[in-house]
Amino acid sequence: MPHRVPQTKEKIDRTEKIDRTQPEQDCCQAYQNFTFEPLLAGREVKLRIRSQGMQFDFPEGASFFQAVELPPPSSAYTLEITSRLVGSKRIEETHIFYPTLLFLDQDFHVVATIDPALKPVYTRKYGDVFTARLMTQPEARYLVFYTDKLRLQERMFIRMPESSSAAPSGSVSPGVNIAAGGLHYTHRGATGQLHIRLEKKE
Repeated sequence: MPHRVPQTKEKIDRTEKIDRTQPEQDCCQAYQNFTFEPLLAGREVKLRIRSQGMQFDFPEGASFFQAVELPPPSSAYTLEITSRLVGSKRIEETHIFYPTLLFLDQDFHVVATIDPALKPVYTRKYGDVFTARLMTQPEARYLVFYTDKLRLQERMFIRMPESSSAAPSGSVSPGVNIAAGGLHYTHRGATGQLHIRLEKKE
């Protein structure tokens, strides 16, 4: 059975945040050793992938990651993923966490590996955010979010908010060396944050 720790829940703007800041070096010898946080339908969850967090040697290379436990497969579920710009005060030092999705069954065997086609959606507050919607795998009980090491540093174009006082994302400071509006480029990064939401398909 997987090693699990009690889940710490913190409400921030009605969003549950999963944020591990301490290294977990013993977690990552095999998939069944991962720590999986329960993901409930109808609740938006923020996952923070940090360099101090869990790391594993995936087929594409070593990557930081987050992992969740899916509800029992009694119904079909739709998974919505949103990734926002993170980084520093300078646009050239920002990046997007672009996840690869690894679905595992109840015995921790690989069901599917998916590189979701994140599409930019413009918002007045953040500029472009990158989203995808997909169906979960029926036999999957666990889901891991990580990055393809071979595709890090790939450039991605992004539209910034029209207002220079709008912050692109949680950790990017507003209005400093980031021009309002217009098209800029950023790149895929090894860390970042995801907003995920699971909905039961009627």
